Amino acid sequence: MEDTNTFKGIVDFALEKEAEAKALYESLANRIESNRSTSIFTELAEQEDKHYEALKKLDFSKIKETSGKPVPDLKISDFLHDVPYSPDMTYQDILVLAMKSEEHSHSLYNGLAKHSSDPDFKKLFEFLAKQEARHKLRLETEYDDYILTQD
Repeated sequence: MEDTNTFKGIVDFALEKEAEAKALYESLANRIESNRSTSIFTELAEQEDKHYEALKKLDFSKIKETSGKPVPDLKISDFLHDVPYSPDMTYQDILVLAMKSEEHSHSLYNGLAKHSSDPDFKKLFEFLAKQEARHKLRLETEYDDYILTQD
């Protein structure tokens, strides 16, 4: 794990997480046969890539100014168990895998924010947590629209 006691260390850590998420979403987009799901995971991979590029050019002064509205949490992933990756995953399993990945990243950044004694670093971790919360919301919305309505 990168040193999360320096601005560069935090950004380097976040860059690693964004690259991992992008690779996951590209992999999922390439193995799903549905246009709808391929589109969703391609969109998420592109967002992770944009986050990666934005982090490389991050202006810390702008983070300090960022507050914005809280991201809604549907809490769907709170009631689901982690699903290991396997070649024969269902679309539901794939969504759960992706939701749990975003949930874990969100929790990690929130935990780092909570335990950070530096107010600027705390703000940066909160900013990163919000990015993960947006992706989790996108996936939970898809799960709600596609899986929970399939009775």
